[in-house]
Amino acid sequence: MSYICIGEDIALTTRLSPLYGHNIFFMKKIALLALALYGMVSLASAQNRIEVSTGDFKDINITGEVQVNLVRGEHPGISAEIINSSTDKLEYFVKKEELFIRMKQPFAATKESRGQAVVTVTYKDLRSITSDGATILSPGVIESDVIAITTIAQGNINLNMACRDVEVTATNSVVTIGGDTEYLNIKAMAGASVNAIAMSSDNVNATANTTAECFVNAKIRLEAKAATKGKVFYKEDPEILKTDKSTLGKIEKIGGTAPF
Repeated sequence: MSYICIGEDIALTTRLSPLYGHNIFFMKKIALLALALYGMVSLASAQNRIEVSTGDFKDINITGEVQVNLVRGEHPGISAEIINSSTDKLEYFVKKEELFIRMKQPFAATKESRGQAVVTVTYKDLRSITSDGATILSPGVIESDVIAITTIAQGNINLNMACRDVEVTATNSVVTIGGDTEYLNIKAMAGASVNAIAMSSDNVNATANTTAECFVNAKIRLEAKAATKGKVFYKEDPEILKTDKSTLGKIEKIGGTAPF
């Protein structure tokens, strides 16, 4: 090691050892490996995402392990992230103004190995929503004249709506709806639970069969039917047009939120 003085500057010269050169080479290899891994992760992330325009549709039909977030916009389409699977397992198409989305699963898949999809659906207008085991949510308010909601196979629907006429048919599923409507028609079957306490409804027709239950907020008129341990609970003091109870069915007024 030697020092060379030039004016007030001091330059330190050092003879690099072979060990120092080896460390530089090793650090470069680590940096290249990290860059390659980052590229692989980024590519895998991109391969598990879909963003496409679909064209106009008015009906939505969702099947399987899919969570859908409904967003109103001027350009209909879907944006999806696939979990524990690949994008080719998510099937989507529009046929006769109906958007179909379904998650295909491998043969004899276990619960842990089943793929899932989280999908944002952008729509212009809606008239029906169908869920076969899927979860459907609306961060905003769905505005429509008439809308029909159908869910089976442990589907889960949670929506806020401002519609003139709402129809709900639920079988072995959970439906939670809020907002405002003039006419609300509910058919709950096979253990389904429909909670419409947060939906202010002028006229309600609610039917609960086979251990299903309905919770409604009827402002003006109510027609209710409960059979085979079905239950209809209502809020407010509507005019009761008709009630029909059979085989341990129950129709009762409640004071506040649904007694889950």
